[in-house]
Amino acid sequence: EAGEAGEAGEEPVDHRRAGKKRAAAAAADEEDDEGEGGDKVGFPSQSATARSAYPVSHEVNLNGHQKPVLALALDPAGGRVISGGLDNRARLYDFGGMDRHHRSFRDIEPEEGYPVFALSFSPSGDRFVSATASVHPKIFSREGAQLIQFVRGDMYLADAAHTKGHTHPVTGACWHPEEKETVLTSASDGTLRTWDLEGPTALEGRLVCSSVMKLKNQRGVRVGATACAYEPDAVCCAGGAADGSVQLFSFGARSANRPDAVMRDAHGGSEVTGLEFSPNGRLLASRGDDDTVKVWDLRKTKAPLRTYTGVESFFATSNAAWSPDSKTLVAGTSVRKGQGTGLLKFWDVDAEGTEPATVIGLAPGASVIRVVWHDKLNQILASTSTGTLRLLYDPLISRNGALLTASREPRRADPLDQLLRSKDATPLVGSIMNPHALPMYRDARFNKRSKKDDPRKPKIDSGPGLDGQSASSKKFMEFAIQGREGSKSIKNQDSRAELLKYAEKTKDGKYLGASYAHNSGHEHLATKTLEEEQEEYEEKMQELLKN
Repeated sequence: EAGEAGEAGEEPVDHRRAGKKRAAAAAADEEDDEGEGGDKVGFPSQSATARSAYPVSHEVNLNGHQKPVLALALDPAGGRVISGGLDNRARLYDFGGMDRHHRSFRDIEPEEGYPVFALSFSPSGDRFVSATASVHPKIFSREGAQLIQFVRGDMYLADAAHTKGHTHPVTGACWHPEEKETVLTSASDGTLRTWDLEGPTALEGRLVCSSVMKLKNQRGVRVGATACAYEPDAVCCAGGAADGSVQLFSFGARSANRPDAVMRDAHGGSEVTGLEFSPNGRLLASRGDDDTVKVWDLRKTKAPLRTYTGVESFFATSNAAWSPDSKTLVAGTSVRKGQGTGLLKFWDVDAEGTEPATVIGLAPGASVIRVVWHDKLNQILASTSTGTLRLLYDPLISRNGALLTASREPRRADPLDQLLRSKDATPLVGSIMNPHALPMYRDARFNKRSKKDDPRKPKIDSGPGLDGQSASSKKFMEFAIQGREGSKSIKNQDSRAELLKYAEKTKDGKYLGASYAHNSGHEHLATKTLEEEQEEYEEKMQELLKN
């Protein structure tokens, strides 16, 4: 089979089906290599020397998170950033609305009590998918409003292909690079699932998955999926496994239960933490807990094209990112808390050596977890274990993004805003204040004990009441009934005697219907009281004893 051929070292199956778009991209790359082409995609027009530099001369910080940030996403246009982490929060930043303080404009909790593991924007940037440690990935609008929730699968079914959703915590999620209604997710249940956002739904409108791809180890046993990624043209997708393997699935006629290619010992039994396809679609970068980053040629998957060691990873979502020209790879390193500095390492993939071309100390005493290199902005966004996002750029070769906010002054404070934010209750000249909102009345208003002795409340002399009750304690309805009935009370009345008053009126049958005609002539009520019957019975017993 194709997967077995890839493992045995035979000629691997070329699962990438080149179309017109791929041919055009390859031709453009060849022109760039020969030095005859123009500027690369995402870079301003400038010389080759300036173009080859990394955008790391300037830096801004995006604050807000209090714990490590595990997920990052930028929309395709580069105008909005989303981050999520172990604080169970997702923060949204907008370059068009931020000032130089770089504060988030919205803070949401995608799933209560669960950390955020993956975030990804749609191709149009109008929505994003959020994957937490729960089994329910969700779709949100650009503004952070929840739109769709994915269904949970039946964990009691042995075959995962028959379940409608994930049954174990989700580990990754990414949006289709071209289709606006397709999402790919991975989970610890050993499956990659694609979801059609316009497809069928289950109870409560929860979305049902459209296809399932299974990850298995060398013995054919299901193994947990730890990462997933789409190829830039969506010809195939890749899944990282807990056993250290990387498996490729194509979206053709072949059964999705069997991968087209398998890099079985990609990371030597350690979990795969990140997968990234190069923008030209020829290479795949994988990162694992074995502290290595490996580059794979998708046409020859028998052995890695490059292996970079010494890239420490302490987090389950650590990754590596490609430059827009697919020639440079960057990854962050992890350190123990307060020991060492988190680094950004840059490697030239075309170079034969494995030493990094550039190393930058980015986070003193903290780890660098996720890295994103945006192709249009030509800026590098990195997350750290302290919750701070570091955005690197170079004014000469970068555009928009941080350049829009670095020099923007914050809005002038309004005197009314200062008053609302201040704890001082002293009013401004000409303003109107509610007297009861002042501190001197605060305790008197909200203390339950002081309500009885409130000097502002008038005292009412209720006077003597009826039957030992005060007049002020009676409700209006009780007062009205007593006024209509007078001072009579039914507490001491004999109910039988009151009913017998109407016995004479009912003898003529005027008040009885036809239903009681067969009972005419019979007494419906006892003619003697219980006491009278008891006395009569005792008299009869005495007469019997005498005889």
